[in-house]
Amino acid sequence: MNKVFRSLAIALMLLLMTAITATAGGWAVITLDELPGQIVAGQSFTIGFTVRQHGRTLRDDLVPLLRFDRSDAKDSFTVTAKREGGSGRYVASVTLPGDGQWNWKVDIEPFGMVTQDMSPLTVVAAAPAAPVSAPAPASATTTVPVAPATSAMPLAAGVAGVIVAIGALAFWLRTRARLALVVVAIAALIGVIGFTTAGTSMAQPVAVDKSASVAQPVTIAESVNAAAPDPIALGRALFVDKGCVMCHAHPALTTKFGPFWIGDEPPDLTSGKLSAEYLRQWLTEPSKLKPDTAMPKLNLSDDEIGALIAFLGAK
Repeated sequence: MNKVFRSLAIALMLLLMTAITATAGGWAVITLDELPGQIVAGQSFTIGFTVRQHGRTLRDDLVPLLRFDRSDAKDSFTVTAKREGGSGRYVASVTLPGDGQWNWKVDIEPFGMVTQDMSPLTVVAAAPAAPVSAPAPASATTTVPVAPATSAMPLAAGVAGVIVAIGALAFWLRTRARLALVVVAIAALIGVIGFTTAGTSMAQPVAVDKSASVAQPVTIAESVNAAAPDPIALGRALFVDKGCVMCHAHPALTTKFGPFWIGDEPPDLTSGKLSAEYLRQWLTEPSKLKPDTAMPKLNLSDDEIGALIAFLGAK
């Protein structure tokens, strides 16, 4: 009998502690500034977020801990965030040491009593170092002479001009006719022009870029960025990382630490219950639709709002 009473007493104490945590200042909502972009193993990136007590009051007196662990290994570590920026905002610099999927959460009270799970992070491996190659030549171009057919006509004109000039000169020597001198001058001019043009055409090089046909390797980072994100998957991640899941229920998501609420129950955001236009207005400026709402303005971008609508409207 004593064991039963002790078990009941412990259960009541745990229930009381949970109630106190949830109602007397314990629970809070963490909202990421933005979802982390592409994450490469070994490269530092920044996570910024805002903390609101009970989803409303901005908190500046915390020392949040970001806890990371890799799904397929025993790697785990903790990063402490610091106050930076506007009221209630915190920033942490993070370097994930290996590729794969990392789970993470944010603790804002000692012993993990106030914790928010965040969406898993996918980390890609760093691109391998490029192999050392021989020094490139001073010029990466090849000079190709113009084909002889291109300069055949000017060359023929030059030869013909010389022949005519010689013939006209011989005629002038025998007859001393002035017209022959005129012909000599014109033919000589044609010959000079023809030979000059032909010589220039033959000497003119054509630059061929040797590197133009060399395929450049695509890095892992570029291949990841090339993939267009699925708006529904993006909306699901935003629903978690913007803190929506801490106040609103949704059948696609469950959490050990919510939803919490005090007073009127927030709407259940089951798929298809709210129109896209209503959601767009609500997510843009909640107080315009309901002046006394406890829902804060999250300063979501148009793309984030569109992704959340896609997720909430998904069947």
